[in-house]
Amino acid sequence: MRKTLPFLRLIRLVQFVREKNRLQQSVGHQEMISFVKKITDDASMVYSTATFARDKKKIREELGIDLKFDKVQGYFIDPSDQVGLIESALDYYEVFSILSHANALPKMFILSERKPLGLDQIGEVVDWIKNKEVIQFNYFKYDTGKNEIRQIEPLAIKESRERWYLIGNDQQSNAGLRAFGFDRISNITVLGMKFTPQFTMEDIQEKYFSLFAMFDAEDQEVEQVVLEFNERDGNYIQSFPLHHSQQIETIENGVRVHLRLKTTPDFIMEIMSRAWSLKVVRPVSLRQTIAKIMEEAFHRNQ
Repeated sequence: MRKTLPFLRLIRLVQFVREKNRLQQSVGHQEMISFVKKITDDASMVYSTATFARDKKKIREELGIDLKFDKVQGYFIDPSDQVGLIESALDYYEVFSILSHANALPKMFILSERKPLGLDQIGEVVDWIKNKEVIQFNYFKYDTGKNEIRQIEPLAIKESRERWYLIGNDQQSNAGLRAFGFDRISNITVLGMKFTPQFTMEDIQEKYFSLFAMFDAEDQEVEQVVLEFNERDGNYIQSFPLHHSQQIETIENGVRVHLRLKTTPDFIMEIMSRAWSLKVVRPVSLRQTIAKIMEEAFHRNQ
């Protein structure tokens, strides 16, 4: 086993505390030190109290996670923290740490050739979000094939389906939260104007809570969706849920999937990827939409 990298060690510590908290098990100072020694295949390493103190400081400064301590439950992460964001970020940190290990990348990792565009702009945008500065950029519209100039109050960055998006308030229209794919943003500049955020992170999280991916049909209501798939597709869906609201029951020769979300075009495209076994039980409107799409596709491909 290779030695555990210092940065990866920080991630493992946080994951260890999160799991102990989830199981409602106490985790004290000695348990933390013993855990690190267990995951570190390095007989020469001395993981002292002072080293642990430095790791806690790095976890706070580099990961933005505060390991708090209580005499009864030991170390814990406050549930009021952005737990979902923390866990998603840790996945990225862990993969990055593994890939950064000497000689790992060229010998054993095969990465996707599909790479999202525009990621080189994220670093600057993060600074502008922190400083609450209005930015301007050209935004390419797929439906018109033209660029539009947008002035945005940048608020957050979100990943969805291997693409990255800037979320902000369009200052000119003031029409509420909007998402802009980084792959469609160009000529981005800061305008030298400050803004006071009209939306909190809680507002942003609430907006996307009932959505699949990024497309929001604001005139749509959240619906109870029931789908059925064969056993093979059901296994895929169980291992990689369609949505956080997903609940699955086993039926004869397959599964029944219960969801609560808006049936946006993004969601329809996703379930159509398993059209060979898909059956829409409810709502009826979604079943009719899927049937129409398949009928039109059938005529196009005759």
